[in-house]
Amino acid sequence: MRVAPVWRRLLAPINRLLRGPFGVHRAILFEADVSQPLPDVRPTLPVEVTIADDTDIAEIAANTPARIAVFERRLKQGETCILARIGGRVVSSVWLKYCDHWDDDLHATIRIPEFKCVGYEAFTVPDARGHGIRQLLHVEERKRCRAAGRDRLVFWLRKGITPTVLRKWNQLGLHQTAVAEVATYRLFWRLKFSRSHSIEVS
Repeated sequence: MRVAPVWRRLLAPINRLLRGPFGVHRAILFEADVSQPLPDVRPTLPVEVTIADDTDIAEIAANTPARIAVFERRLKQGETCILARIGGRVVSSVWLKYCDHWDDDLHATIRIPEFKCVGYEAFTVPDARGHGIRQLLHVEERKRCRAAGRDRLVFWLRKGITPTVLRKWNQLGLHQTAVAEVATYRLFWRLKFSRSHSIEVS
């Protein structure tokens, strides 16, 4: 299991503090029709796709800021975590759920209709990026969403929003349907104040 270096974990609060007390989180909502043929995605690295269980939680948590207890609760609530492994090591993950979703960055509840599912908190380790692994997990998300009897898959893209990234997702059959911006005010790194609201996905 790969764990973040001690110095990086110790400096994380300072790094968040130095970002400043104010910020704006911008996110783009993408949507895909899961009834359409699945895109042909072929990663340039040998990848094995698996579904996470309790034994994978510690390794997933090592790559994300969320606590282990959060992942345990998600699995108990019936959420699905799709993993990509290379040589047994988890290099990418994404969560999938079938109900309303609270987004910490947007500080909003995303209201999900019964015929849709939402993918969230996707992460790929730096040395595995750019090889089509996240796109492969997206295909698996579509399969799971279809198997659950849903018609559409939605997810928010918050980081690395460039014309090239947008073009790649459009080529996979995803289309931008909404943009959300939330102003956030921070006091030190512990307290965060922002306007709480809900985002309706039609």
